[in-house]
Amino acid sequence: MEKTKKYRNIWMLGFILILIYTYPFLSIADKKSGGSSIPPIFSYLFITWIIAIAILFFTAEMRKTKSDKE
Repeated sequence: MEKTKKYRNIWMLGFILILIYTYPFLSIADKKSGGSSIPPIFSYLFITWIIAIAILFFTAEMRKTKSDKE
């Protein structure tokens, strides 16, 4: 039961990533920067990618820790 819940969380994260990397959300971040050297689209992509990696890491660690206890 626990294993399927973790896989469901990973699939849900993948689906959310597909949604936030589609046109409507990317067009929100694709604005002219107000003097910043980094375009907002690159910041958006980098920050969302780092957050996704962190969530996947903690999900995998939680699964590994629970497996070690049993």
